[in-house]
Amino acid sequence: MFPENIEIRGTKTQREVDESIQLMASISRQDFFVASDWLVNIGAKYPNFQNEHIRIALYNGKIIAALRITTDIIRLGEARLKMGGIGWVSTAGHFRNKGIASKLIQNAVQYMKTNAYHVSMLFGIPNFYHRFGFATTLPEYYVNITTKEVLGIQPIPHKVRKIKPGDIPLLRKIHNDNDEDIACSLIRTQAHFAVKWKEWENGRTVMDMNGKILGYFLPRNNNSDTLFIQEIGSTDIESSKAVLYAIGKLAEKEKAGKIQIASPPCHPLSRLLIRHYSIQEIHYKRNEGGMMAIVNEEETLECMIPEWEKQIQQKTFVQQDDEITLIISGEPYCIHYRKGTISIIKKLGRNKVSMDKVDLAQLLTGYIYVTDILDKKRFSISSDARNFLSAIFPKRFPYVWQMDRF
Repeated sequence: MFPENIEIRGTKTQREVDESIQLMASISRQDFFVASDWLVNIGAKYPNFQNEHIRIALYNGKIIAALRITTDIIRLGEARLKMGGIGWVSTAGHFRNKGIASKLIQNAVQYMKTNAYHVSMLFGIPNFYHRFGFATTLPEYYVNITTKEVLGIQPIPHKVRKIKPGDIPLLRKIHNDNDEDIACSLIRTQAHFAVKWKEWENGRTVMDMNGKILGYFLPRNNNSDTLFIQEIGSTDIESSKAVLYAIGKLAEKEKAGKIQIASPPCHPLSRLLIRHYSIQEIHYKRNEGGMMAIVNEEETLECMIPEWEKQIQQKTFVQQDDEITLIISGEPYCIHYRKGTISIIKKLGRNKVSMDKVDLAQLLTGYIYVTDILDKKRFSISSDARNFLSAIFPKRFPYVWQMDRF
């Protein structure tokens, strides 16, 4: 039973912030001191962070539950969405299983609605967050390859050193360029690199013999026969070969016979490894893991217009004058396309397709195909409308890099 006299709001004082950090660190799966250090030295200094982004539940003035919201901009092609990341959801032991975490999450989502967020994302435990409209949208991607295979690559002459603070502007550019086709990836600023600099210190920069940066990679501490790379980046195909070869040499030095790279299939380095003996894995989950909820569907659809116009202009099979009506949880949105321009009006129009916000989240991110919705619900729409839908909701590879998770 939900206790009486529970107050849910953002933190107001430094004392409340400190108590919230103590609670979240104590509940975390990580070592208490590691978790506390992250919350104080990264979480509290994260770009755009405000004290009210820590949402708390108080009982008789004592903090009994807390969570954090991070504020970032994510990309969906040409579209940019304001995203609130929910993390560190924590409830004191004797207050668990009383619905307090549920109320806290609802409060966080309402806070986002009030403050003009488009979507929320989280990395959740099984069978809990779907109750609040979160849909699984973010698979895990890995490329597995032997060290021997990587060392067979013929790279351009290069040298490797540890990443330096002065590398950040170019690393940021490489990362953002490589992420053009990755749905849901965060737009990193200089501040994102600076606040997590301790985590970047183990990274390697790969350069040509004149000192020009070709790319980078970020290995994780390795205690097995597999070297794990949590992030990579490169400027072009030849640079990719040099980065991969540098990874191979590090694996050889650490006596690791295998290499695993976290990277979605559309990333330039993943595409290069298709030409080699490698295994590319996609791990899908259900009602857990990387999830998204639409906070404000009307504003989110408006933000998608630049991306949709670009997609339609690239498709010769789409009619120059067409419309579809998305009925999202009972609300109609008529999307009209005419001579390269899209407009959205809240009214019923032609070619009606009903869906809920879970369907919309999975379509926007490209997690599912349009036909998964159309065939499941047997909608009767024209072939031109099907083409229109397929153009604005292409299959994508949604992903948030491990460094950016919250």
